[in-house]
Amino acid sequence: MENAAFQESCDRAIGAIVSDETWAAIEPAVSSSRLPCPVVTRIAPDADLPHAVTVMVVDLHAYPRLLDLAMAYRRFMRRTLFVAWTPEEELGLLEFIDPADDIVRADAVARQLPLRIERLLSEQGMTRMDFLTGLSNRRVLFQIAEQAFGEGVDADHPISAVKIDLDHFKRINDSFGHQVGDEVLRTAAAATMSTCPEAICVCRTGGEEFLVLLHADRALALSRAEDIRRNIAAANAAGGVRFTASLGVATATSPAGGFRQLQENAERCLYQAKQSGRNRVVDEAMFSKSAEESNEDPLIVDFDNRVRVLTDRLAGYLSQKGRAMARGFQDEAELDGLTSIYNRRYFDRRIERELANSRKPGSQLSMLLFDIDDFGAVNRNYGFPAGDRCLKAVTAALAASVRSTDWVARYGGEELCAILPGTALDEASLIAERILDAIRAIRATAVDGRTFSVTASCGIVETRGDDPDVPSFVQRASDKVREAKKAGKNRSAR
Repeated sequence: MENAAFQESCDRAIGAIVSDETWAAIEPAVSSSRLPCPVVTRIAPDADLPHAVTVMVVDLHAYPRLLDLAMAYRRFMRRTLFVAWTPEEELGLLEFIDPADDIVRADAVARQLPLRIERLLSEQGMTRMDFLTGLSNRRVLFQIAEQAFGEGVDADHPISAVKIDLDHFKRINDSFGHQVGDEVLRTAAAATMSTCPEAICVCRTGGEEFLVLLHADRALALSRAEDIRRNIAAANAAGGVRFTASLGVATATSPAGGFRQLQENAERCLYQAKQSGRNRVVDEAMFSKSAEESNEDPLIVDFDNRVRVLTDRLAGYLSQKGRAMARGFQDEAELDGLTSIYNRRYFDRRIERELANSRKPGSQLSMLLFDIDDFGAVNRNYGFPAGDRCLKAVTAALAASVRSTDWVARYGGEELCAILPGTALDEASLIAERILDAIRAIRATAVDGRTFSVTASCGIVETRGDDPDVPSFVQRASDKVREAKKAGKNRSAR
């Protein structure tokens, strides 16, 4: 069927960008077969592909030149069956199409199309696309670039390369996680694609690096690069993460050196952009000017830029790893190994500051001290592993019941405490009861499968700066715990 008659209700269809002669052979061949998507729709070469299109049939004669087809090929991102009319056209297609795609001769379309479409639909995977970003991959880039240079490059038909590298991408991965990093890559790819719809190829060359190949002179390529830089800087990835990119631009006005030389020139401009402060664009003229101003050979300037950028990356990596190790050592020193809440060492250091703050006018500080009831009997009757499980369960209930402004610590043995800054005695009592209820709900399990309930006694104290020191403050809380124990346990005293 033609586009106007396309069945919108069908969720799978064959798209055809073909000449009139090939179209005449396609529709009857497909509709008479038993394919899972019997609907075929004809699509103009410059039209957007309908979402329902699962596989493409593309006739080389639907495009003015082979290069035009190669440029359009990158946007298909679907399994594609190419129609060739001569052995020379077949050879030209084999230079750039994906191995997962297929070619059929025009005189065999009516007979072979159903079987070839079936094969395309049944096979898995595509190798011309970067699956994370949807851009072309390196193999396709080199094929298209070689084809473009083969078509001719001169002053009237220049080709430019824009090399893009996301700034501090590893820091984004390490700070926010790889899932956010992947979203940053997808966002950068979308911004680049939307900025350069006329590009010969937009490719993810690896990691956080992209390359755009354009039919453009220096001025146009520089303008496009600036647009890409601005659009990337204005984009937001998941969670509102902002990021920037550095770009290097190079232009070829002759085939000398080919695409590889063009790419190398863009890359050295990219390193100049990185070394100059990132989030900027540098082209060959700017690079040459920088080399002249420093009175250095361009090769030395390029080498120096690369060393400085790589050294900066290495320093950042080592600094981050060092901070992570320091945080790990700090956690080991300040967290209780069994319960993973703060330990006595941390408590002793921080409570001094909390008590000092409570002496300021209008400040308050409350402390809840918990002692698990009959904890010795738990160890004797159920074993020490059961005692550990009991202690961890009580700690989890305590940590889950306090507010974000509070903090908890293991004071020693089966004694746990919650420090409540800015909290008066009445409010602290309500929090204590909430925690005791959570502890009462615990059903701990011994190693042998036996279960038992748990209770705790709590002492509640408040200070407005009238305690002379920490031991006096803690002693008052300890006295209240004993008072709760004498009153029958499983309760609080204030």
